[in-house]
Amino acid sequence: MKKIIWLVGMLSIVLLAGCSNNSSNGSKESTTKTTKTESATAYQKLSGSEKTDIKFKVIKGEENSNNAYSLSMKIKNNGTKDVKFDKSKFFLMVDGAKKFSTSLDGNVTLKVGKSVTIDDLFKNVSAEKLDGNKVKIAYLNKNNVVASPKLKTSSDESDNATSNTDNAAATSQNATTDQNSDSSAAATPAQPDTSNRVVDSTEKAVNIFRGATGNFGVGDIQATDTGSGYSVSVDGSPAGSVSYDGTITASNGVTTRAQWENSTGYSMSD
Repeated sequence: MKKIIWLVGMLSIVLLAGCSNNSSNGSKESTTKTTKTESATAYQKLSGSEKTDIKFKVIKGEENSNNAYSLSMKIKNNGTKDVKFDKSKFFLMVDGAKKFSTSLDGNVTLKVGKSVTIDDLFKNVSAEKLDGNKVKIAYLNKNNVVASPKLKTSSDESDNATSNTDNAAATSQNATTDQNSDSSAAATPAQPDTSNRVVDSTEKAVNIFRGATGNFGVGDIQATDTGSGYSVSVDGSPAGSVSYDGTITASNGVTTRAQWENSTGYSMSD
């Protein structure tokens, strides 16, 4: 009888020890799971410098029949911490105002050095909303802007084509105008500058030559402006020249302006 009681007691001790070990192991496993679950840091809790290590790229899908697009997001973790996101917290802003919320939900965890693509984060975003450079995607609130994509749509390409056509037409018109201007300039010779000439007319050249070389009648002497001075003829025959500065060259020698003015009392400036 004593042996039976002793055996029952020993069995009870063994059973109690086994339950205790199982409880301890269960507690350790629970602690380990909790630690693993809580090891990823929520994006909004990262510091400013840590956020710069998380890279976001917006991927625009093909245009659909409603002239709208879907937008996906590729995220890469270049930091030192695992990061988690709540997909439902992403939203799209245009000109600083919230325009689209995502229809996705659930969490996504991004391990260090890994990347993930969230497909169709936004659906049926109209081309009108995507036009321009004021589209931003934020997370949780407006202070957490994660991407400022420059997205081109079919309307952008159409506008660029129209602009290029207009520019080409304007260039062609300018070229035609320049050609017309060149033609006009060629048809109308530039007038010579006579402001620095002492002898500035054929009449004055005739009077100077007549007084310097003899008492010819006014009608006997003719002067022609050659562009470098005046060529003088008497009764149709070459007789000499008068330069713009008043130097007279005649068949009987050279008479300067000063000599001629002194001898005749006539001033060329009159």
